[in-house]
Amino acid sequence: MDKPQYEDAKNGVLEEVEVGARAQVWKHMFAYIETILIKGAVRLRIADHIHDHGGFITLGELANKLPMESVNMSQLHQVMRFMVHMNLFKLVSSPDESVEDRYGLTPVSQLLVRSHERSLAPLVLVEESDAKDLFARWGHMIEGLDGKKYPKTFWEGHYGMPFYEVVEKDPEWNQKMCEGMTSLGKCTVDALVHGLVREKVMDDVTTVVDVGGNTGDVAKVLLRAFPQLKSCIVLELPHVVVESAAAAAEEPKLEFVAGDMFKSIPSADALLLKYMLHSHEDDACIKILRKCKEAILEKKGKVILVEIVLDIEDKPELTYVRYGLGMEMISMGGKERTKKEWANLFHKADFDHYKLIPISALESVVVLY
Repeated sequence: MDKPQYEDAKNGVLEEVEVGARAQVWKHMFAYIETILIKGAVRLRIADHIHDHGGFITLGELANKLPMESVNMSQLHQVMRFMVHMNLFKLVSSPDESVEDRYGLTPVSQLLVRSHERSLAPLVLVEESDAKDLFARWGHMIEGLDGKKYPKTFWEGHYGMPFYEVVEKDPEWNQKMCEGMTSLGKCTVDALVHGLVREKVMDDVTTVVDVGGNTGDVAKVLLRAFPQLKSCIVLELPHVVVESAAAAAEEPKLEFVAGDMFKSIPSADALLLKYMLHSHEDDACIKILRKCKEAILEKKGKVILVEIVLDIEDKPELTYVRYGLGMEMISMGGKERTKKEWANLFHKADFDHYKLIPISALESVVVLY
């Protein structure tokens, strides 16, 4: 007896679902390839070569610019083909077979050009260290869930000290980290300023301390955006302050102060902390926030945070990155937080009033009063 038609249809739907599920499994298995290729593209300066060549380049022209004695053209072609699929680059083909295909930049790869004002190339290279083999640490993530063997993080249990202490002891790595954070700050600062202006956060502010302000790039933007500011202090670790002395000389309202935010923060109308709290567990964050509360004026003082808020809005492409950063913090130590988790943290740090300000960035602005 023949099976009813609906049975065949049902089985067909189930088979289609399973094929899609298999493809999803393979996609996750191959996800590491995209990470390797974007880092490789930056290391080989492929976006820079295309940009410097007038915006388009043939495969042969690209091969001539790579730092290799002999390029395997077949493999380079396959790598570029996959990066086109990733939307890192675009392929321009001509119907004339005598004209070679050319590769061009996409909005994504434009952010990998070193000369781009908001280039993310330094951020991509933060974890580029063959000596530390940082990429391999992700292979230990599941092992790191063993709370008895690794009570804090796998990193600290394996290397014997927190992630950031390891970075500080390695000059080359520390330099890459500073450059990466600087590039991240440049990408976010316009959205930050727009949000502060829109919500009139800075109207009564004349002095600012940028806690962990790195080389002062964001502080300079704030001084230009808000002319009423009389001074902006960048609180940083001693070695960063020494390296940034020239930046202070260029801007009379800018000052660098060496210090430790866990011990003392200079007083000001407003304190700015960018990507600082996500690097720490709750207890450390509460200590930092209480030091902030000591440093601001009681009536008009405020703390301005630039941090990830996981559930700030429903934009899948941004949500994926935010949760990805949360996984990154598992390795380094720290966490990304939801609105509820941030609220609990502020309450424990004795901040009763706060305002959440969405901006056009991965991060959000949170103002504590």
